[in-house]
Amino acid sequence: GTVGKDYVKQLSKYEDIFLVGWLDLHPEQYDYDFRNVLSANKLNTLDYDVIIIAIKDKKVSKKIAGELTLKMNIPSEKIVWDYSRENKIIV
Repeated sequence: GTVGKDYVKQLSKYEDIFLVGWLDLHPEQYDYDFRNVLSANKLNTLDYDVIIIAIKDKKVSKKIAGELTLKMNIPSEKIVWDYSRENKIIV
Protein backbone atom coordinates (compact mmCIF):
# COMPACT_ATOMS: atom_id res chain seq x y z
CA GLY A 1 0.00 0.00 0.00
CA THR A 2 0.93 3.66 0.35
CA VAL A 3 3.17 3.24 3.39
CA GLY A 4 5.07 0.41 1.70
CA LYS A 5 5.60 2.53 -1.41
CA ASP A 6 6.91 5.37 0.80
CA TYR A 7 9.41 3.02 2.42
CA VAL A 8 10.61 1.67 -0.93
CA LYS A 9 11.01 5.20 -2.28
CA GLN A 10 13.03 6.34 0.74
CA LEU A 11 15.17 3.22 1.07
CA SER A 12 16.00 3.23 -2.64
CA LYS A 13 17.94 6.47 -2.13
CA TYR A 14 20.63 4.68 -0.10
CA GLU A 15 23.33 2.69 -1.88
CA ASP A 16 24.13 0.62 1.22
CA ILE A 17 20.55 -0.63 1.66
CA PHE A 18 19.35 -3.58 -0.38
CA LEU A 19 15.66 -4.38 -0.30
CA VAL A 20 15.46 -8.17 -0.61
CA GLY A 21 11.69 -8.42 -0.69
CA TRP A 22 8.35 -6.76 -0.36
CA LEU A 23 5.83 -9.19 1.11
CA ASP A 24 2.09 -9.18 1.66
CA LEU A 25 -0.58 -11.72 2.55
CA HIS A 26 -2.33 -10.83 -0.72
CA PRO A 27 0.42 -9.98 -3.24
CA GLU A 28 -1.96 -10.40 -6.17
CA GLN A 29 -3.55 -7.07 -5.18
CA TYR A 30 -0.39 -5.18 -6.18
CA ASP A 31 1.01 -4.53 -9.64
CA TYR A 32 3.99 -2.18 -9.48
CA ASP A 33 6.47 -1.63 -12.31
CA PHE A 34 9.29 -0.95 -9.86
CA ARG A 35 8.98 -3.91 -7.45
CA ASN A 36 7.43 -7.35 -7.26
CA VAL A 37 5.32 -8.04 -4.19
CA LEU A 38 5.81 -11.58 -2.89
CA SER A 39 3.62 -13.79 -0.76
CA ALA A 40 4.34 -13.49 2.97
CA ASN A 41 4.96 -17.25 2.88
CA LYS A 42 8.25 -16.53 1.06
CA LEU A 43 9.75 -14.85 4.15
CA ASN A 44 11.58 -18.00 5.25
CA THR A 45 13.35 -18.17 1.87
CA LEU A 46 14.91 -14.70 2.18
CA ASP A 47 18.20 -13.64 3.76
CA TYR A 48 17.59 -10.34 5.60
CA ASP A 49 18.87 -8.20 8.47
CA VAL A 50 15.57 -6.57 9.48
CA ILE A 51 11.89 -6.72 8.64
CA ILE A 52 10.14 -3.37 8.29
CA ILE A 53 6.40 -3.51 8.89
CA ALA A 54 5.12 -0.86 6.49
CA ILE A 55 1.64 -0.35 7.91
CA LYS A 56 0.36 2.89 9.38
CA ASP A 57 -1.97 1.31 11.97
CA LYS A 58 -0.10 0.56 15.19
CA LYS A 59 -2.51 -2.18 16.34
CA VAL A 60 -2.25 -4.03 13.03
CA SER A 61 1.54 -3.72 12.98
CA LYS A 62 1.79 -5.09 16.53
CA LYS A 63 -0.40 -8.04 15.54
CA ILE A 64 1.82 -8.76 12.55
CA ALA A 65 4.97 -8.45 14.67
CA GLY A 66 3.50 -10.88 17.20
CA GLU A 67 2.67 -13.40 14.50
CA LEU A 68 6.15 -13.12 13.00
CA THR A 69 7.67 -13.72 16.42
CA LEU A 70 5.39 -16.54 17.56
CA LYS A 71 4.58 -18.40 14.35
CA MET A 72 7.79 -17.87 12.37
CA ASN A 73 10.28 -17.65 15.26
CA ILE A 74 11.66 -14.31 14.11
CA PRO A 75 13.48 -12.45 16.88
CA SER A 76 11.66 -9.25 17.85
CA GLU A 77 14.94 -7.30 17.45
CA LYS A 78 14.72 -7.96 13.71
CA ILE A 79 11.24 -6.42 13.42
CA VAL A 80 10.93 -2.66 12.91
CA TRP A 81 7.87 -0.43 12.88
CA ASP A 82 7.64 3.31 13.46
CA TYR A 83 5.43 6.05 12.09
CA SER A 84 5.65 9.67 13.17
CA ARG A 85 2.78 11.95 14.14
CA GLU A 86 3.28 13.95 10.96
CA ASN A 87 2.47 10.81 8.94
CA LYS A 88 6.00 10.62 7.58
CA ILE A 89 8.02 7.46 7.70
CA ILE A 90 10.98 7.42 10.07
CA VAL A 91 13.93 5.55 8.60
